[in-house]
Amino acid sequence: IGLNEHLSPTRNNGLKLMIARIKKDAGMMT
Repeated sequence: IGLNEHLSPTRNNGLKLMIARIKKDAGMMT
């Protein structure tokens, strides 16, 4: 449980950063 609680926020932050990066790249392309 402790390990999952530690990985979950990290994984969520990484996902948000990836989405933000993709949106930024898409904005630059358009």
